[in-house]
Amino acid sequence: MGSGIAHVVARVGIDVTVVEPTEDLLARGRERLDASTGRAVERGRELDRVVGPDAVFASNTSSIPIATLASATSRPDRVVGLHFFNPPPAMDLIEVTPSLMTSADTVSFARRFGERLGKTTVLAKDEAGFIVNRLLIPYLCAAIRLLDEGLATREDIDMSIALGLNHPMGPLRLADLIGLDTVLQIADVLFDEFREPAYAPPPRLRRMVAAGRLGRKSGAGFYDYG
Repeated sequence: MGSGIAHVVARVGIDVTVVEPTEDLLARGRERLDASTGRAVERGRELDRVVGPDAVFASNTSSIPIATLASATSRPDRVVGLHFFNPPPAMDLIEVTPSLMTSADTVSFARRFGERLGKTTVLAKDEAGFIVNRLLIPYLCAAIRLLDEGLATREDIDMSIALGLNHPMGPLRLADLIGLDTVLQIADVLFDEFREPAYAPPPRLRRMVAAGRLGRKSGAGFYDYG
């Protein structure tokens, strides 16, 4: 998703510096950006060398508490959650999530920044999952449980939601699109924080991830994409 966010920012004329943990990941991200924007991304450098004292640190996480990230910096008032949705160029929403230490100026800047990108911003408390994933993960887990119970086939579960609720796709195809490992990771974080059964990952989800069936990105999940 990082390269998609960089694309969204660059296409409105804002300079972007992309930082990756390895040269290999940086090269892959640059190739994706070259394909979509026609410009190369500057090679990654240490973050402290490229940001000024007034820079805002924005994290795309939807599971790590923003306060945890803020406490690792010398400027916690300038740390904020800026949660994009995949793929960033096509999705219009950004969740803005301040911690208890985030300043009002930083929140205002984050919302203006999102609007400059042509996105709609919503404000959420610094709790695991924010708004969308707090609603989405129980929905996806419920669909997996229905499949496990034999209530309906995967196709009929997805068709029921797509046609009955006018969604662009059903929950099992959506889980494949997100990545089953990502769904599992978020579900684990939500269950650890809230201890509500709706967030508990179904055993089938954990087994599929262990088997490498991660959805579209691995070529197989609830559906095959070979």
